[in-house]
Amino acid sequence: MSSVNRLSRRGLLKQLAAVAGLSVGTESGPSQSSAAAPTIATWETRLDEVRKESSRNWLFDLNGADWSIASFQPGEGRTREAFAEGFPTAEALPATVPGDIHWDLERAHRLPQIYYGLNSREIGWVAEREWWYRRSFLHSTESRGRDAWLRFSGVDYSSEVWLNGQWLVQYEGQFTPFETEVSRCLRYGSENQLTVLIHPVPSNVREEIAKWSDPSLFDVSSGEWPVMQAMRAAYPCWKSMTSSGWDWGTKIISMGIWKDVCLTFSRGLHISRLIVRPRLRQRENKAILRIQLSAQVGEPIEFQLVCRVRSLTSNDVPATARQTVVVAPANPQAEFEMEIPNPRLWWPYITGQILAVDGGYLMDGSLPGAEYWK
Repeated sequence: MSSVNRLSRRGLLKQLAAVAGLSVGTESGPSQSSAAAPTIATWETRLDEVRKESSRNWLFDLNGADWSIASFQPGEGRTREAFAEGFPTAEALPATVPGDIHWDLERAHRLPQIYYGLNSREIGWVAEREWWYRRSFLHSTESRGRDAWLRFSGVDYSSEVWLNGQWLVQYEGQFTPFETEVSRCLRYGSENQLTVLIHPVPSNVREEIAKWSDPSLFDVSSGEWPVMQAMRAAYPCWKSMTSSGWDWGTKIISMGIWKDVCLTFSRGLHISRLIVRPRLRQRENKAILRIQLSAQVGEPIEFQLVCRVRSLTSNDVPATARQTVVVAPANPQAEFEMEIPNPRLWWPYITGQILAVDGGYLMDGSLPGAEYWK
C-alpha cells in the first residue's frame, strides 16, 4: 500500500434513507456513491457479524470468580515479590471481578455487614493496606501470531499490572480504561499468571474521612468538607466521592477492579483509543457526534470504520454510518462526524432517550481483519 501521511476524507454517507430519523453529514465534498456502497442493511449485518466474530474468537474474557486477593502493608508485597509466579497464596481470599475489595471481604466474613448499623466504622483498615489480585488462565494457540492486548475497563484507583512475573504498566484513574500490549509475555497453550496491585489510599484522605462527622469542620464559605479538598488533591484523575466524600455517605473508600478485564487480539490494526463527543445545535435542531480514534499500526492501513447509534431506552431503529479511514504510524489519529437531526433531548427523569455508540472496522471486506468496539 502506498504511504499515506494524512487522513483520507471521502465523506460520510449523506443520507441513510433506511434509518428513520437520522442523517449523516459530510465535512466537505460529495458523499460516497450509493451505487458502489453496500446497503445500510448490509452494514448492519456486517457489524453484527464483526461483533459475534470478535466476541467468539478474538476476545478472551477474564471476568469472574476465579480471582483471589491478598493484602500487605504498603510496600511489603513488592518486597516479598507477590507478583512472582509460584508466590504462596494460602492466605488469599476468593475475589470476583468486576467487584470491590470490600464486597469480597464481606463475602469471606472478614468484614461485618457494612451497611448494618455502625459496622462501617470497623472497615477503615482496608484502605490502609495494599491489595494484590491474582488469577491464572489458560489460553489456546488459536490467536498466536496476532497482537495481544490486555484491557482494563476500570480500576479503582491506582494500580500496577504484571503478567507471568513481568511488570507491564502502572495506571491511575477510576473511570478511564487502559490497556497494554502483552504478546511478548503471553503464553499460548499453557498457564498464565495475571497479578494486579491496588495501592492503598493516601494517609491524608483516610485521616480526613475518619473525622468528617465533626460539624465544626464544615467549611461554610466553600460549602465543602475538608475531605473533599483532600480527595481532589490525592486523586487528580477522578475518583467517585459519593461514598466517601459526603456527610451522609457511609465511610467507604472503594478499591478494586470494578469493571471488565479481557484480552483482545488484532492483526496489523488495533483501535487503542476512541472518544465520542456530542455537540448540540439547538437553533438548527440537530446534534453532532464527533468520533475520534487512535490506532496502533505498523504501516499505513486503509479500512472502513463503521459506527452505529442506538437507543438504550426506546425501540427506535439504530442508525449506521461508515467512513473510509487511513492511518499510519506517523499519523495514527482519525476523526469524523455524524449528524443527528431532531434529537430527543435527554433529562434525568423520564424525559428523552439515552444513546449508545458502537462500531467496528473492516479491512479488505473480510472478518479476520475486523474488530468490534463499544
